Amino acid sequence: EPGEIEAVLAGHEDVAQAVVVAHGEGAADKRLVAYAVPEATEGADGTRAAADALGNGVETDGAGTRLAEELRMLVAARLPEYMVPSAVVLLERLPLTVNGKVDRAALPAPDYASDTGGGRGPASVREDVLSAVFGQVLGVERVGVDDDFFALGGHSLLAMRLVSRIRAVLGVELPVRGVFETPTVAGLAARLEQAGLQGSRGILLPLRSGDDHPPFFCVHAGLGLGWEYGWLANHVPPRYPLYAIRPRGLVGDEIPVPGSLVEMAADYVTEMRAVQATGPYYLLGWSFGGNVVHEMAVQLQEAGEEVAALVILDSHPAARLPSQEEDEQHAKDYERMVQILTGEEHEAYLEIVRNNENIARGHKEREFAGDALLISTGPERKAEWWQPYVTGTVREHKLDSSHYDLLSDQESVRKIWEAIAKEFGLAGTD
Repeated sequence: EPGEIEAVLAGHEDVAQAVVVAHGEGAADKRLVAYAVPEATEGADGTRAAADALGNGVETDGAGTRLAEELRMLVAARLPEYMVPSAVVLLERLPLTVNGKVDRAALPAPDYASDTGGGRGPASVREDVLSAVFGQVLGVERVGVDDDFFALGGHSLLAMRLVSRIRAVLGVELPVRGVFETPTVAGLAARLEQAGLQGSRGILLPLRSGDDHPPFFCVHAGLGLGWEYGWLANHVPPRYPLYAIRPRGLVGDEIPVPGSLVEMAADYVTEMRAVQATGPYYLLGWSFGGNVVHEMAVQLQEAGEEVAALVILDSHPAARLPSQEEDEQHAKDYERMVQILTGEEHEAYLEIVRNNENIARGHKEREFAGDALLISTGPERKAEWWQPYVTGTVREHKLDSSHYDLLSDQESVRKIWEAIAKEFGLAGTD
């Protein structure tokens, strides 16, 4: 009931008028937006004016920002989470119709996009994870650690989705109200640390539930830790479970990094079969993960199991791997992580990345008996690179994207699932 929210807002001593409307189409995209006219204040020159920061209160600094945040927290304290506006817009006056009623159609929509991409970046592995999860849930590519979840378009339904994703990725239980009380990456990271919540240390991350189709198992990239597949989870229909596999060697993991890619694949197969004991198996790996799932597929066949899908996302066989000097973007991303991450988790992450590099270059691909789907970028025909290691056909699907944007660019991720769905006779995007 918008009237209940409006009554709470109007009860604030600095608010003269308030109105609440819903923007967006469909339940998932519907967002409650509150519009408030601040009480006039008398200036030094004797004139009366509204609060000093008008327009979109979630974008501005000073009194306007503080008032917008106070109003949202006021509603969060008095009403259920689903009634908390995703944004509070401060206006000098409400638009009126010729009949003197509030012209709701003339109320400006908040510009959530203008709030993305700013602020400082993550300073720990946990902040890096949460930043990625925020972006995946909100559908934005970059979220600063001090950016407000609700100022970026979050609402109660998305807050519940955020809590669910955090539970899957970090293995910790966070109440939905915690998002309303600390709606930033930095705030939630500190909250989890203060609560001593370390989470589970299993390597399988359930990103998408489902029960009438075998799961897709997705292996982390060389610089990744598994949650990069959260973008793909946004496009996979509900019937298809989706698990990300993260590497060994994280802080708290009793099992060290593997000594070879064959050893890594065997470990991942064991963990995967604890969830799905027998085939058919659906495997997917991006970059370094492509090398791993290829070896996993070979090992599963050696065990007499069926591999129904082998999907390789823009990966090079070991003999074709570029050097670090040749792969400038890889070197830049690695250097970024070296510079921004600190502490014990930082050292563990760097050891994982260095080990991935070493075992990838020391690996020798074996032959997989079947077909493979290769989704690639760039001008090269990479199917020719993989054909010696596949007895069947390597069907290549080219995307107009960069290697490093494959799982963060929304359009690229949508096309990835569409290619997989078409190839294996599955349903389209969710």
